[in-house]
Amino acid sequence: MQPKAEVYLKRWSEAGLIDADAAERIRAFEASHAPTSKTRWAAAIAWGFGALLIGAGVISFVAANWSGLPETAKVALILLLTGGFHAAAGFFPKVRALHLALHGIGTASLGAGIALTAQTFNLSTDWNGWMLLWAIGACAGYWLIRDWLQMVLAALLIPAWLTAEWTIRGPKSNDELPIAMLWTGLALLYFVSSHKPLVWLGGIGILQASIALIIFNSSGGAQRPAIAQPVWLAFGILVLGLLAAGRKHAPAVGVVALLSYWSTQIHGWTFYPILGAAFAGLCFWGVSVQRTERVNVGIAGFAITVFAFYVSHAMTLLGSSLGLIALGILMLAGGFALEKARRRLVERIQ
Repeated sequence: MQPKAEVYLKRWSEAGLIDADAAERIRAFEASHAPTSKTRWAAAIAWGFGALLIGAGVISFVAANWSGLPETAKVALILLLTGGFHAAAGFFPKVRALHLALHGIGTASLGAGIALTAQTFNLSTDWNGWMLLWAIGACAGYWLIRDWLQMVLAALLIPAWLTAEWTIRGPKSNDELPIAMLWTGLALLYFVSSHKPLVWLGGIGILQASIALIIFNSSGGAQRPAIAQPVWLAFGILVLGLLAAGRKHAPAVGVVALLSYWSTQIHGWTFYPILGAAFAGLCFWGVSVQRTERVNVGIAGFAITVFAFYVSHAMTLLGSSLGLIALGILMLAGGFALEKARRRLVERIQ
């Protein structure tokens, strides 16, 4: 039986809803109907990494010999590059990891094929059009293949195309703010979705966005450029999109405001309490809706915020030797305290 099912079975037995004989019969039934084959993670990693190395080797070989090839050979290689990996995946329908990896490399190679085609026939080289075609190909791949890797590629390439469009066509003043809001808002939307790959992608994206904002805050000066009107429009559209996703996602509006808008407009040490408050709110939001991944990401983000604040502000006041000693104590004591708090919050959910 699955560990979670065993927990429920034990709870029902202790509550007197079922007796010991019924519990044993349920365990025996589930054991007899359990799947005989399980995914071997070592083999899956080996298959996936091997397919990735093959793809990297093929792309490297093509790039090294590209300039000396005639146009006919270039077109043939482009077609082989974009369709060959997908065709090879069809020969391994039962080897799930290899099947998944080859389809993923095929969709990833589509971007290289589009760029090489534009270079071969002297077409437009603006990367917004290239990203649009690649995103359309990724969406078509997910529609046809229906696996999680195609979903992740489409979820990354669509906002990458929007970023390219804004970079080329949008105003040049304060252009980092709408991009930060776009990626932070999308990470939150992915994070609250019902698809597990998107949840993982969103959690990683939230932590990466916080690190990027910390770097931006540390390197930026005291003056911030005036906020252009399209930035306000982009922020309003993002807020409306989060609200349209459902009332239960309304707290994400506040998190987006803290992580993207206010954190890019406030500089100095006051930036860190705002970022810490956002991650603390994410933890309590996870408890209220009983989602452990939100607690885990909130704790990780809070730890990153405390570490960044100490390194950028507090450590300079103590000196190098004493600062390193205090940093070690902070990591030991703070890590223990945060892990204890995380376990307590997860126990409340369970």
